[in-house]
Amino acid sequence: MNLSPSPVRTNLNACTAMVAILKQSASHPSLAPRLRGVFLPLLLALAGCLSAVTARAQWATQTVTLQPGWNAVFLEVQPEPRDCDSVFGGLPVESVWAWNRRFNTVQFLQDVSKLLPGSPDWLTYFPVAQGNPAMTTLFAVHGGRSYLVKSTAATPVTWHVHGRPVVPVRDWVKGSLNLAGFSVDSSSPPTFANFFAASPAHAGQAVFRLQPSGLWERVASPASTPMRSGEAFWIFTSAASTFNGPVGVGLEQAAGVEFGRTLPETVVRLKNSSTAAKTFLLSPADSEQAPDFTFPAVAGRVPLAYWKQNLAAGQYGWQPLEGAIPLTLAAGEEAKLRVAVRRPDMTPYRTVAGPTDYQYQSLLLVTDQAGGRAVIPITARGGQAIAGAPVPPGAPPPPPDTAARAGLWVGTAVIRAVSQPANAADPLTPRPTGSEAQFRVIVHVNQSGQARLLQQVTLMWTNGVSDTQGNILRPGHRVLVTDDSLLGKFTGSSLRDGQPVGRRISTVAFSHPRPITMSGVFGDPTAPLACSVLTGYDDPLNPFKHRFHPDHDNLDETRSKILAEGVESFSLNRSVTFRFTDADPEGLGTSQWGDNQLGGEYTETITGLHRAPIVIRGIFRLNRVSLIPFLDNEG
Repeated sequence: MNLSPSPVRTNLNACTAMVAILKQSASHPSLAPRLRGVFLPLLLALAGCLSAVTARAQWATQTVTLQPGWNAVFLEVQPEPRDCDSVFGGLPVESVWAWNRRFNTVQFLQDVSKLLPGSPDWLTYFPVAQGNPAMTTLFAVHGGRSYLVKSTAATPVTWHVHGRPVVPVRDWVKGSLNLAGFSVDSSSPPTFANFFAASPAHAGQAVFRLQPSGLWERVASPASTPMRSGEAFWIFTSAASTFNGPVGVGLEQAAGVEFGRTLPETVVRLKNSSTAAKTFLLSPADSEQAPDFTFPAVAGRVPLAYWKQNLAAGQYGWQPLEGAIPLTLAAGEEAKLRVAVRRPDMTPYRTVAGPTDYQYQSLLLVTDQAGGRAVIPITARGGQAIAGAPVPPGAPPPPPDTAARAGLWVGTAVIRAVSQPANAADPLTPRPTGSEAQFRVIVHVNQSGQARLLQQVTLMWTNGVSDTQGNILRPGHRVLVTDDSLLGKFTGSSLRDGQPVGRRISTVAFSHPRPITMSGVFGDPTAPLACSVLTGYDDPLNPFKHRFHPDHDNLDETRSKILAEGVESFSLNRSVTFRFTDADPEGLGTSQWGDNQLGGEYTETITGLHRAPIVIRGIFRLNRVSLIPFLDNEG
């Protein structure tokens, strides 16, 4: 069997439950206040839930050869669609049987041709063409499980199974035979004895292999008999065990590694579950394309990095995970490998006619050079789509191209140098300060990539819209509000003492009431962001003005006439520039740098405060705290 790169839909049960709660609230107004108080956290999470229901998958093809008669098959991928008619359609299949695993010992049946439909130990599928559809109890096929398939063909048949690679989680029934299979190297598989040598519950135990006649035969010489990729067999398990093969893989997310749009890194646990030291190889691989437009198009491989640390050699930091990366582990040793996504290195994706979504997808192969292997699905979002593909008549339009950096960015500017206007020889060159000065910086990037400098923003919530039957026409979602006069149109986005309140973010370093459009390209080192922040001479926040001081209130002696600029107060202009850098200005080397964390050199020229311009310089760092691409619900 060959396993090469292929996607599967995510489970919608959690979101469906949330939608049901919303429908109840809309249908029964008397329940609404109580539901808002009890379920508001769920309602606020609905937007994220709905964004997560998009199918996340990596396509791989498992090739299985069905011999005439009975076959014991282990599926390494999750077929999609997963209904039996779709999975087995077009194959010369008489019946398919799945062990209905229970926690009691198995009543072993030597001859599978004597299996009876309706047995509590088995779920069965009969194709409609066989005339027994009413006896079917198996309706869906699941990856990581084993099946008995009876072929009616007189010659071998090749079965191509498209789906998402599965990392099985096993819990063996002790004191019993278990029907199981494993992912092994098809060209150089291990023997049964070598594969199970490190598992006390399986080493030396009986193994039965299915013959085309339907009879199970015990493997006479496990030490010299190789396993087969995609094969299932019965193995006796003498004690409780979670053994999953010599290549042990543990993931923080059961379905694979899903970076989404914001997760920068994760941990992949690798364990040498053998009796000798081994060198594992980690190799990225491409995903196949999705078969239809109901799945996100494959935008490209997910660029990865791993944390390499060798303090004795003075080596530490993030390294690209490319080619085959070796990792040597002693017998029984487990390593926690930090893996990060390199979103800045994602290949720009050109939208094509048909797909309504796209996603970066790939696979990570883990092999032990002794026949053991595991395949880890990897997904991530990000990168910049490039529009331009023609849309044929009747085809859905391509998705709107949202800027890769869209969202709310909050961070800090650190001032480390200031010019000296009194220095007649060089009044404009910034010189190091005795200590640093820091202040908050807020920047928002809209859907088209336009950046705006903010003084304050409040995270609020807008309720969804339902019809009279309680069907949701538009789900509720979070909004970013910069105009305080609009706050009354929204509700709070978090709870405080049981009451919904908004979350306000502001900075005291700027006084402009409305967002200021900036020139340049956010995140681009060759096109720095720049803008002018003007504070009028009569602005209440102008440092020259004081409402109750007669010499600084901009009023004449009668306090009835406003004086002209320059009499008591002066307008101030701050020319602000953010120059992004490829490298972290502080050399911290975080996995988020270049992705959800950006920064560089900060420069500001202040005129009007002194008769000569004042130039300040330092560094800045911004973190993306929200993916909302609109302000004041303008979208």
